[in-house]
Amino acid sequence: METENIKREELKKLRSVSRIMIKYLISFKTKLIISLLVIATIYYCIVSNSIAGTKISDEGFPSITNKGIKLVITDHHFYNDKQKLLVSFHIRTNKLYKFNHLHPTLMENPEVIVKGEHIRGHIEAFSKESDNLYTGMFEASLPNKYSNRTPITFQTNTILSQTGQWAVVSK
Repeated sequence: METENIKREELKKLRSVSRIMIKYLISFKTKLIISLLVIATIYYCIVSNSIAGTKISDEGFPSITNKGIKLVITDHHFYNDKQKLLVSFHIRTNKLYKFNHLHPTLMENPEVIVKGEHIRGHIEAFSKESDNLYTGMFEASLPNKYSNRTPITFQTNTILSQTGQWAVVSK
Protein backbone atom coordinates (compact mmCIF):
# COMPACT_ATOMS: atom_id res chain seq x y z
CA MET A 1 0.00 0.00 0.00
CA GLU A 2 2.77 2.36 0.98
CA THR A 3 4.78 1.63 -2.19
CA GLU A 4 1.66 2.22 -4.23
CA ASN A 5 1.26 5.69 -2.67
CA ILE A 6 4.92 6.48 -3.43
CA LYS A 7 4.46 5.42 -7.06
CA ARG A 8 1.35 7.63 -7.35
CA GLU A 9 3.25 10.60 -5.94
CA GLU A 10 6.13 10.02 -8.36
CA LEU A 11 3.68 9.72 -11.23
CA LYS A 12 2.03 13.03 -10.24
CA LYS A 13 5.45 14.72 -10.15
CA LEU A 14 6.33 13.31 -13.56
CA ARG A 15 3.05 14.54 -15.02
CA SER A 16 3.60 17.97 -13.53
CA VAL A 17 7.14 18.16 -14.92
CA SER A 18 6.02 16.96 -18.35
CA ARG A 19 3.23 19.60 -18.44
CA ILE A 20 5.78 22.31 -17.65
CA MET A 21 8.14 20.99 -20.33
CA ILE A 22 5.36 20.89 -22.92
CA LYS A 23 4.37 24.49 -22.10
CA TYR A 24 8.01 25.56 -22.39
CA LEU A 25 8.48 23.77 -25.73
CA ILE A 26 5.30 25.25 -27.18
CA SER A 27 6.31 28.68 -25.96
CA PHE A 28 9.82 28.29 -27.40
CA LYS A 29 8.52 27.03 -30.77
CA THR A 30 6.00 29.87 -30.96
CA LYS A 31 8.65 32.48 -30.19
CA LEU A 32 11.01 30.92 -32.72
CA ILE A 33 8.37 30.90 -35.46
CA ILE A 34 7.39 34.51 -34.75
CA SER A 35 11.05 35.57 -34.79
CA LEU A 36 11.64 33.83 -38.11
CA LEU A 37 8.54 35.44 -39.62
CA VAL A 38 9.67 38.89 -38.47
CA ILE A 39 13.15 38.35 -39.92
CA ALA A 40 11.71 37.09 -43.22
CA THR A 41 9.37 40.09 -43.43
CA ILE A 42 12.18 42.58 -42.78
CA TYR A 43 14.39 40.84 -45.35
CA TYR A 44 11.61 40.96 -47.96
CA CYS A 45 11.02 44.66 -47.29
CA ILE A 46 14.70 45.44 -47.70
CA VAL A 47 15.02 43.44 -50.91
CA SER A 48 11.85 44.77 -52.50
CA ASN A 49 12.03 48.33 -51.10
CA SER A 50 8.32 47.99 -50.44
CA ILE A 51 8.11 49.30 -46.89
CA ALA A 52 4.77 51.08 -46.47
CA GLY A 53 4.02 50.70 -50.18
CA THR A 54 6.79 53.07 -51.23
CA LYS A 55 7.13 53.34 -54.99
CA ILE A 56 10.55 52.40 -56.28
CA SER A 57 12.13 55.48 -57.81
CA ASP A 58 15.14 55.92 -60.08
CA GLU A 59 15.55 59.59 -59.16
CA GLY A 60 18.90 60.61 -57.72
CA PHE A 61 20.51 57.18 -58.07
CA PRO A 62 23.34 56.31 -60.46
CA SER A 63 22.09 54.33 -63.45
CA ILE A 64 22.76 53.28 -67.03
CA THR A 65 20.34 52.23 -69.78
CA ASN A 66 21.26 49.88 -72.61
CA LYS A 67 18.90 48.07 -75.00
CA GLY A 68 15.90 49.38 -73.05
CA ILE A 69 17.12 47.86 -69.78
CA LYS A 70 17.99 50.30 -67.00
CA LEU A 71 20.31 49.22 -64.17
CA VAL A 72 20.02 51.44 -61.08
CA ILE A 73 22.28 51.22 -58.01
CA THR A 74 20.28 52.31 -54.95
CA ASP A 75 22.97 51.70 -52.31
CA HIS A 76 26.25 49.99 -51.54
CA HIS A 77 27.63 49.14 -48.14
CA PHE A 78 30.83 47.51 -46.85
CA TYR A 79 30.27 45.24 -43.85
CA ASN A 80 31.78 42.33 -41.89
CA ASP A 81 34.77 44.42 -40.85
CA LYS A 82 34.83 45.95 -44.36
CA GLN A 83 35.57 42.53 -45.91
CA LYS A 84 32.24 42.15 -47.72
CA LEU A 85 30.28 44.39 -50.05
CA LEU A 86 26.51 44.49 -50.51
CA VAL A 87 25.04 46.37 -53.50
CA SER A 88 21.29 47.06 -53.71
CA PHE A 89 19.96 47.57 -57.22
CA HIS A 90 16.90 47.48 -59.37
CA ILE A 91 16.33 46.81 -63.04
CA ARG A 92 13.64 48.56 -65.04
CA THR A 93 12.73 47.46 -68.58
CA ASN A 94 10.72 49.13 -71.32
CA LYS A 95 9.27 45.83 -72.52
CA LEU A 96 8.39 42.42 -71.15
CA TYR A 97 11.20 39.87 -71.08
CA LYS A 98 10.67 36.18 -70.51
CA PHE A 99 11.86 35.10 -67.10
CA ASN A 100 13.19 31.55 -66.84
CA HIS A 101 11.88 30.17 -63.53
CA LEU A 102 13.88 26.95 -63.95
CA HIS A 103 17.16 28.90 -64.07
CA PRO A 104 16.24 32.18 -62.39
CA THR A 105 18.97 34.77 -62.69
CA LEU A 106 18.86 38.46 -63.39
CA MET A 107 22.48 38.82 -64.44
CA GLU A 108 25.34 36.66 -65.59
CA ASN A 109 28.81 37.23 -64.15
CA PRO A 110 28.15 40.45 -62.23
CA GLU A 111 31.23 42.07 -60.73
CA VAL A 112 32.37 45.19 -58.96
CA ILE A 113 35.47 47.25 -59.51
CA VAL A 114 36.86 48.74 -56.31
CA LYS A 115 39.99 50.89 -56.63
CA GLY A 116 40.89 49.16 -59.92
CA GLU A 117 40.35 45.61 -58.62
CA HIS A 118 37.81 43.44 -60.46
CA ILE A 119 35.92 41.38 -57.88
CA ARG A 120 33.40 38.68 -58.76
CA GLY A 121 30.38 38.17 -56.59
CA HIS A 122 26.88 36.76 -56.79
CA ILE A 123 23.27 37.87 -56.67
CA GLU A 124 22.32 37.26 -53.04
CA ALA A 125 18.59 37.82 -53.47
CA PHE A 126 16.17 39.24 -56.01
CA SER A 127 12.48 39.55 -56.68
CA LYS A 128 10.24 40.40 -59.59
CA GLU A 129 8.16 43.39 -58.52
CA SER A 130 6.19 43.73 -61.76
CA ASP A 131 6.52 42.81 -65.44
CA ASN A 132 9.04 45.63 -65.90
CA LEU A 133 10.72 45.93 -62.50
CA TYR A 134 13.13 43.68 -60.58
CA THR A 135 15.01 44.41 -57.35
CA GLY A 136 18.01 42.61 -55.96
CA MET A 137 21.14 42.50 -53.86
CA PHE A 138 24.67 41.62 -54.98
CA GLU A 139 27.29 40.39 -52.53
CA ALA A 140 31.06 40.06 -52.90
CA SER A 141 33.92 39.07 -50.60
CA LEU A 142 36.71 41.62 -50.74
CA PRO A 143 40.47 41.02 -50.66
CA ASN A 144 41.07 44.35 -48.87
CA LYS A 145 39.22 46.62 -46.43
CA TYR A 146 37.45 49.71 -47.80
CA SER A 147 35.51 52.56 -46.24
CA ASN A 148 31.81 53.06 -46.98
CA ARG A 149 32.72 56.16 -48.98
CA THR A 150 34.85 54.20 -51.44
CA PRO A 151 33.31 54.52 -54.92
CA ILE A 152 32.53 51.30 -56.78
CA THR A 153 31.64 50.34 -60.32
CA PHE A 154 29.01 47.61 -60.62
CA GLN A 155 28.94 45.93 -64.02
CA THR A 156 27.62 43.01 -66.02
CA ASN A 157 27.37 41.96 -69.67
CA THR A 158 24.03 40.13 -69.45
CA ILE A 159 20.74 41.19 -67.88
CA LEU A 160 17.55 39.14 -68.33
CA SER A 161 19.35 37.05 -70.99
CA GLN A 162 20.06 40.23 -73.02
CA THR A 163 23.71 40.81 -73.93
CA GLY A 164 25.11 44.32 -73.62
CA GLN A 165 27.29 46.55 -71.45
CA TRP A 166 26.05 47.88 -68.12
CA ALA A 167 28.48 49.63 -65.77
CA VAL A 168 27.26 51.97 -63.03
CA VAL A 169 29.52 54.04 -60.77
CA SER A 170 28.20 54.48 -57.24
CA LYS A 171 29.83 56.99 -54.88
